[in-house]
Amino acid sequence: MNAPFASRSAGTTPARHRGLWTTVRNEARAHHTARVQRRRLREELSAYNTPSAINDLLVAVDDSEPGSAEIRDILMVNLADYHRLRASRIAS
Repeated sequence: MNAPFASRSAGTTPARHRGLWTTVRNEARAHHTARVQRRRLREELSAYNTPSAINDLLVAVDDSEPGSAEIRDILMVNLADYHRLRASRIAS
């Protein structure tokens, strides 16, 4: 059976809670920063919106660079969006 809260040592529980809240706050801040950076990258890469422009940049992106997978993912979404919009215009 667990000991009641009042019988626990007073110094350890609040410190553990502070540490937990600090961790949660830091992780939330890091998650928010990553979302902002990804949104900014999507905005910057939105200028590459034709197959030729997207392919040129895909060729230029070095696979060994950090973040290259994210850039490639965004460019592939741009390419899919281009084809989806083009197909809907042709169908109309």
